[in-house]
Amino acid sequence: AKYKLQEMNISRLVPICDSLYIGGGFHTSGSQYALFNKDGQILDYSIDVYNAKDNTFDKFTRYLSNQGDLVKHPHQNKFAYSVNFSSNIDFFEVQDFKIKLIKSLRWKNPVLKPLIEGNGTMFSATPTENTETGYINICSTSQYIYALHSNKYLYENWRKSTDIFVFDWEGIPIRRYILPKEAYYIAVNEKLQRLYAAVKNEDSGWSIICYNI
Repeated sequence: AKYKLQEMNISRLVPICDSLYIGGGFHTSGSQYALFNKDGQILDYSIDVYNAKDNTFDKFTRYLSNQGDLVKHPHQNKFAYSVNFSSNIDFFEVQDFKIKLIKSLRWKNPVLKPLIEGNGTMFSATPTENTETGYINICSTSQYIYALHSNKYLYENWRKSTDIFVFDWEGIPIRRYILPKEAYYIAVNEKLQRLYAAVKNEDSGWSIICYNI
């Protein structure tokens, strides 16, 4: 299926069922999230982006500066969304066709420079020397959200880390793991209680390391 939403630029999309979807990105109202149906009709939008009132950003650069990762609870209509190059993560749910915030942990906003070039045809939200890596990748189980995160500057690190924050679905921090090797992506098998980390080898190839959790 193909959807074109005039009001919403979507970074990540998750189906709730075969006719209902939640998208994270930027809605023209200033909201981060929108709920829409299979006909492309927006049913609700909610929770402002961090730079909703910053006039140095337009609708395109706001979208580019609010891209991230979106995950869903395996059995419930609960969601978590982390914003790239930030320490911001939202926990929310959908009830009765409404988006309801559970908890917003916006510890540090992205440091990005909005640029409009090419006579208004080229848009970017560019990292600076003060941009932190922030959240890199998140994944979920029925109990927890696992978030790969780094507080190092992006130019020092470029989206890899040994640190994993664990939250419950109420947005409460539960624990922190420190891996022995920097990971680029993570996944968790809830049944086996194992965490999988994608890492780079010495020859720049990829490997998957499995950890018991």
